[in-house]
Amino acid sequence: MVSCSSAYGNNGCNGGLPIYAFDYLQTTAQVLQTTYPYTSGTLGVTHACITASTTPGVVKTQSPTDYYSAGRSNANIQAALQIKPQSIGIEADQPVFQQYTGGVITSTTCGTALDHAVLLVGWGTDPTAGPYWIVQNSWGTSWGQKGYVWIGMSSSGWPGICGINKDVRYPMTQNA
Repeated sequence: MVSCSSAYGNNGCNGGLPIYAFDYLQTTAQVLQTTYPYTSGTLGVTHACITASTTPGVVKTQSPTDYYSAGRSNANIQAALQIKPQSIGIEADQPVFQQYTGGVITSTTCGTALDHAVLLVGWGTDPTAGPYWIVQNSWGTSWGQKGYVWIGMSSSGWPGICGINKDVRYPMTQNA
């Protein structure tokens, strides 16, 4: 999706949002990761697009038929996480996010103008910073906490630290 969804509004390694990726997935069959491994996060380079239609003999995954929005409250997002990881949009262009090496981001200087799609995988509680979201980033394991970031859970919910509560969703297929 990093390499191929630019026609739908994403900008490769320069940012994107889950909704644009889902729109792309609804119109394009996908190649399995074993056939077309993700490399943009480890190299920071948007590579040429390889699609199932241009790659003969590859196994294709089922494209989503729609997407489910988890809502904006912490409780709704936690309930959705119990079903499966959630695709989210966050603001990632600020130094507090880009230079993250550990701990919980609680600073509002992270911003809320969504520009980066990541995967929300869980939540926890830090004895000092309080509750936080566990987010898998796409910038490789040398960034953050082995590729993950902990973002503080805002007591007021929306929009959340780094805008994390603004756009939380997951794709659905006919079998979901």
